[in-house]
Amino acid sequence: MKKDVRLYNLATAIYAIVAMLWYSWDQWLILIPVQFVVNSLVLYLFARQLGLENRQIFWLKWILPTWGISFLATLIAVSMVVLLLSCLSVLFFTWFDYLDYAPNVVSTLATILGVIIAIVITGLLIYNINIKKNFGKAELEPAAVHKLCLHLAIWTAPTVLIPLIG
Repeated sequence: MKKDVRLYNLATAIYAIVAMLWYSWDQWLILIPVQFVVNSLVLYLFARQLGLENRQIFWLKWILPTWGISFLATLIAVSMVVLLLSCLSVLFFTWFDYLDYAPNVVSTLATILGVIIAIVITGLLIYNINIKKNFGKAELEPAAVHKLCLHLAIWTAPTVLIPLIG
């Protein structure tokens, strides 16, 4: 006998992501300039550390793609965490209220793990996308590109806490 396929779990997860973006739009408005400032500082200070003469040109060339990658990585990571928490709620028959857990991130073990997973996913995405797509065509040595992408991942990934904390 064939098993019935139920899609209500997927619909709940998609609804949770839409609700997260809809009800916490003000946190996303805070996240955008914060990530811009963090990425700007990392790019400018790294150019200064390398001793580049045209730091402003380096910053102007790379800030928009770097900022876009950081924002995209944050959006993906937060969405994945919401999906993960919704799957956990189905598996363990408990209900995570997607809108009420955000103000106190450390209220349960599941939300603490969710935040840690979101930071790790964001950092990995920022590093990998920047090293492969963004700075792969830069006129920098491979070691410098590795160091820059690592700095961007380390300093930008914790900004994922803004939409999760609320």
